[in-house]
Amino acid sequence: MKRWAAFLALSAMMAVAVVPACSDSDSGVSADELQPIVDEWAERHAVSDMAVSVRSPSGAFTSVGYSTGDETPDDSSLWMIGSITKTLTAATVLLLVEDGTLELDVPIERWLPDFRRADEITLRMLLSHTAGIANDIGPVPDEFVPAALDMFREPTTVAENLEVAENSVGDVDLPAQFSYSNPGYVVVGAVIEAATGEALADLQRARIVEPLGLENTYLAWSEPVAEPMVPGELGLPDGMRVPLGSEFVPAQATWTWAAGGVVSSAGDTAAFFGALFDDLLGPESVEAMKTGLGIVATRWPDDKDGWFHRGGAFGYLAAAGVSEDGWSVAVLSNRFDVANMLSYQEEGIDPDPVELIGELMAHVTAEG
Repeated sequence: MKRWAAFLALSAMMAVAVVPACSDSDSGVSADELQPIVDEWAERHAVSDMAVSVRSPSGAFTSVGYSTGDETPDDSSLWMIGSITKTLTAATVLLLVEDGTLELDVPIERWLPDFRRADEITLRMLLSHTAGIANDIGPVPDEFVPAALDMFREPTTVAENLEVAENSVGDVDLPAQFSYSNPGYVVVGAVIEAATGEALADLQRARIVEPLGLENTYLAWSEPVAEPMVPGELGLPDGMRVPLGSEFVPAQATWTWAAGGVVSSAGDTAAFFGALFDDLLGPESVEAMKTGLGIVATRWPDDKDGWFHRGGAFGYLAAAGVSEDGWSVAVLSNRFDVANMLSYQEEGIDPDPVELIGELMAHVTAEG
């Protein structure tokens, strides 16, 4: 599937970032302080629309928006958050491990007996991208012209996505070396549904979305999205920028699914990351996740440990992060450049929303 080849290229969302040092604070921060930082970053990178939410360790929220148009997004505006979905999927698995429904180190043949190498692959391998499932992007540059975008309007089923994943299973020794794999997270979603007999969207709503009071988070398009979304924008290799609206989201959400199909808001995403290591997961689950299950370790200000995930989808680029002392930041934007998929390994991501998270972390902790 050519559209899968394109999506698999979003493996750029896992690069590690290092940001400058500063000091502590446990208080909120004013929107007036954050707005110039957000405005400068958005203008420097020619971003059309963006929403940013910051949650302090005490639970205070500060949100700002940016737009070159007539309507500025806010903390409840809806965006695709792409591979940040993986953090949500990993947290769902760990909650099911806590209640004994799943086990991280048992081969997945218990739940998917017919999947290739199911007698060797475990959930820990899938969540940590060490299951030997390739993320081959295939030839993509010539596909990204406006007329070719129609290929991304077709939805897929879980069975079709699993077939792609099974065809990507390699013959390497397991656990394999780290190799970012979107198809691997499709397998995780299928294991969750097979083990529980419930839809992944229903489980995430019952175990994460509702307990945390998230009002704008959906595993689209498994469940209806209540409000209009911020229109996406796609940058092509020749410099052309194509307004996508949100018409591609329903199909895109089906073929990214457990790997990248969530629609959310900046407020909800910051709340989720703030709760992740606070009151959502138990201590053993927190320690397991910090080893790289659905999240990436980094270093935030004052040489603090931190964790983040990027997310990319056609028309959207996002990132969310949390510091060891409980600050969390979500940056959601409507600009995604195909060039990011084609050159990130040599040149990095531009614009990189993790960079803005670092700038905001540096500011809010320095306020203390």
